Formats: sequence, C-alpha cells, structure tokens
Amino acid sequence: MGYIDDMSPITIVSVTFSGDARLSVLQALSVDRLFPVDEIDEYLLVLNDPDPAALESFFRRHLAGRVSPELWAKIRFLAPSDIVDTSGTRGQRSQQLVKLHVSRLVRTEHYLLLDAKNMFVRPTTIDDFWLGGRIRTQVKPVTSYWLPYVTASLDILGVPSDGAWADTSMPTITPYLMITSDVRGLLEDLSDRVGDAPAAAWEVSHGKATEFYLYYAYLVKIYGEEVPYVHSTPVCHTLFTTWPQEHDKALEMIQATSTGDLPMFGVHRARLPQLSRVQTGALHALWGEHLLAKWEDANWFLQPEYTL
Repeated sequence: MGYIDDMSPITIVSVTFSGDARLSVLQALSVDRLFPVDEIDEYLLVLNDPDPAALESFFRRHLAGRVSPELWAKIRFLAPSDIVDTSGTRGQRSQQLVKLHVSRLVRTEHYLLLDAKNMFVRPTTIDDFWLGGRIRTQVKPVTSYWLPYVTASLDILGVPSDGAWADTSMPTITPYLMITSDVRGLLEDLSDRVGDAPAAAWEVSHGKATEFYLYYAYLVKIYGEEVPYVHSTPVCHTLFTTWPQEHDKALEMIQATSTGDLPMFGVHRARLPQLSRVQTGALHALWGEHLLAKWEDANWFLQPEYTL
C-alpha cells in the first residue's frame, strides 16, 4: 500500500552511465549534504554502462572520503546484470527494465528513483514528497505523441483504454517515488500476461510502452481512481535537452527554484553545452546556496568530458 503510515527509511536508486559520471558525483554530494542519511536504507547506483567496473572505479575515486562515512556505507554499486537480463536491449530500453526490476532488490516500502540529472538543492526530507498522506506527482493531459504509449500500456495490462485515465497520466520523468510492492506486482502481472522475458512488454507493444506508463496502468488497475498519488506543485524543475527552448524561460526555471521551495533541480547532460553564460551563472548560484562550498569548482560538474 502506498499510503503513508510512518516515515520509515527509503531506498534511493540512481541509474547512470559514463556520460553522466560528473553529474552523478554532484548528485551523491547533494544526497549526503541535503537529505537525512538516517532516512536512507541504501543508495543504489546502477551503472548502466558498457564498462561498469571502470565507472565504479571513477566513483570510488571521487566519492570515497568526500561523502560522509555514513552515506558511503550505504552506497551499493550495481551493474544491470545484477538486476535483470538486459541482453538484446541497450540504452533507454535497458534503463527502463532496470528501473522496474531493481524493485526486487529494494528492502524498503518505497524507493526514490533518480536519473543523474536530479540534484537536491536545499535541505529536504522524505516528507517533501508527500501531501495529505499520498505521494506528490504531476497529473497532466496526455499529448497526441504519448497517447499510443499510454494506450498500449493500459492494453497490455487489460485496463480499458477508453476511461478517463487514458486522457491524463502521471509523469514519465524522475524524480519518482515508487511503491516497491506495486512495482513488483506490475512485474508479476506482466510475466503472467506476456511471459518471463524481461523485454516482452515492449515487444508485444512494438515499443509503444514505457516503464512509467506501465506502472501508471498498473496503479489504475489496482486502485482505480484512488491511486496513492496526488497532483501537486512540482518537486523538481528540469532543463531537458531542448526544452525549454527559450533562454528566458530556462533562466526563469533556475531562478524560480532558487527563490521557491522546490527540493530538487535537474539538468540533462546534453543541455550543458547549450547553457549561456547567464544561465551557467544562475546554476552556479543555485548550487552555491546549499549544495557546494565556495571553494568547490562548480564548473567541474558541468564538463561533458570524463576520464574513467
């Protein structure tokens, strides 16, 4: 059950790869400095990379001794093969499989699913992800582009796709507080319907499914209109690769995060080279409020180059 009963520890799961290595270091620092470590059972870093051993070595060099001993003891490095068979898949598809199947390794009732682009930017607790006993989310109309994905996800699970739930949906982006038992329930349902092959749901839908729409479809199936999530103001603003395109809009998002109460901010690695000098300065200022010390080089985290 996803409804809140007590503030038991959660698991943080972050899926990353070598191209996101520096952003992942910043994320780990943000977890250590701005989220209560005693509210975390484990911090799972999933190394979705052709060379997970080299990536783990990179993180050990840049995090050991820099994050607190308390958080370091809770970090567990995982390769995708530790979680699920991703053979025959790559990139986004393998990442989607990992985000669901990792639930089988999670020991807590909920796990906070992150991508490397997500950073805590101010002191935050798990309370900030709940509202009125339900998990905060954004419920928005489904666009014409995503409608086939929502419909396919509902169809796979035998949920009528002509209901009101096909017109609106929860997001397909992180951060996402997942209900562990419901993700496991989704995987069991999928296994019963399409077989044990991890990627079968994508095969039967001809690729028209996503991990988050499948999760949404399962919640609708189990809870109907009483899903344990509630629409609220966002918990994170994110600069994606090409959205928002307007310079002033992107700058406004950074500044609104600084002056508001959002716990997190996100920036996609592919957006980094596109940042203007003004936007970069605003991002440095945001990170400098609570996350980074004055002597720490914010530019290091913005460099797309990496050395494993």
